[in-house]
Amino acid sequence: MGFSNDVRITSLDVARALGFREERKSGGNWRNFCCPFCGDTKFRLGCNIEKGGYKCFHCGAKGTPLSLYARATQGISVESLNDEKTHELIKEMTARCVNGSVPTETEKQRYQHKEIPVAPSSVLDRTYSTLLSLPWLKLTKEHRANLKKRGLTDADIQRNGYASFTVKVSEQMAVSAKNASKRFNAIKGELFSYSPMKQKTSASVIAGMVIASALLKRGCELQGVPGFYKVQNTWILNLPEGMLIPTRNSGGQVVGIQVRRDGDTNPRYLTVSANRLPCGVTTGISRAHFPLGNAPLTKGTTVYLTEGPLKADVALALLEDKNAAFIAIQGVTITKMLDEVVFPSLKERGITRVTNALDMDKLTNPGVIMACSALKQLAQKHGIRMEMLCWDAEYAAEKEQELAALCEQHGLGLPPEQNVFKRIGAMALALHKKGIRHSVSILPNGKAKKAYWDDAEKGIDDHLLGERKRKAKMGTQAEKGA
Repeated sequence: MGFSNDVRITSLDVARALGFREERKSGGNWRNFCCPFCGDTKFRLGCNIEKGGYKCFHCGAKGTPLSLYARATQGISVESLNDEKTHELIKEMTARCVNGSVPTETEKQRYQHKEIPVAPSSVLDRTYSTLLSLPWLKLTKEHRANLKKRGLTDADIQRNGYASFTVKVSEQMAVSAKNASKRFNAIKGELFSYSPMKQKTSASVIAGMVIASALLKRGCELQGVPGFYKVQNTWILNLPEGMLIPTRNSGGQVVGIQVRRDGDTNPRYLTVSANRLPCGVTTGISRAHFPLGNAPLTKGTTVYLTEGPLKADVALALLEDKNAAFIAIQGVTITKMLDEVVFPSLKERGITRVTNALDMDKLTNPGVIMACSALKQLAQKHGIRMEMLCWDAEYAAEKEQELAALCEQHGLGLPPEQNVFKRIGAMALALHKKGIRHSVSILPNGKAKKAYWDDAEKGIDDHLLGERKRKAKMGTQAEKGA
């Protein structure tokens, strides 16, 4: 909970101060709101009056009042802030909630704009494909090098259609776009009054205006396309700087864009959205991704489920299995599309088994453990069996010893499972239920870092790349020996 000057601030205070849309029928210890993070319109973000925290029962977002305020107003995680910035944010939150806890009618209207559904896939594909082909967004050498380091070839990169939007490009566009700059100056007062704009630079907004105008001139529709918003009749693209990664549906159409942001930025990946901005899409923003090159989704196909479009693209390329198909979700708790579209479609095609290829912290991270359990139940609901794929047995043996020592220290019995991966999962869950922290390392600066799994082998893409390197090394050694 957030405290400042002996004033207790709850998530309810934050939600009301920021003008989240509130359900009138809320009662008991909970007050329900529409979630500003996932576009929920069914009041599934709950603020607990007694404990002060919040949780969205749709996307899984949860935390303290301060974390709610930080993410809603500035799009940042409190874990990324130092003590000084945290203190400043607490003061700002307190002033907002105590001195201005009742939002003005204008502010209420901003956050309670009507529901705006997503456009048809054909419209999204036309607009996003044109966007990715714009000359300003050509893939940089640095981003290409990053993709090749992950194991993708130039042919893979060309086929998948990655692009780049950098700080340098946005600044160059802003300098050369005199008409857009003039228009920006005329509306910037309203622009920066919206909370999602707090961390935006003038250059990035002007660049967004130029890109939107270019797409309109090319005959693209912007209404209903996530990422685009309109202020005083001017369309603007809310595009974070970084590498642009297309999200595709099972037909290969581009139905979304995810950005891998440059630098040490938290969160690293963002789905392009203009939710909570005028005319911004509020529903259908997060989509499942089907990489180009997937095997046809038929009865004999091996289907893998992972997290993140780029991870799925890389894993498919590295696996080199013509009978494999990957499906990526935007987050382990973002399962609405799996329930409504993906799983029913798989069952219709005769697919009754899906392999859980999510990161290996699915064994040790309590939140991911529970999310995977929910995923398994969701698959069963549609007649699909979900099996867990595990790897990196060498590191698993180290992690087993670490958790076993902690269990013995706290008087917890060791699980009877013989499989090392099952043993790890059982111990991690037992420790979590007892409120015992594990998998935490202390950095030189004194801060704690969660280390649920070795980063070098955590993801399926990391593991497959490691396997390729090991095989190449063995081949080289064999040639030298011959």
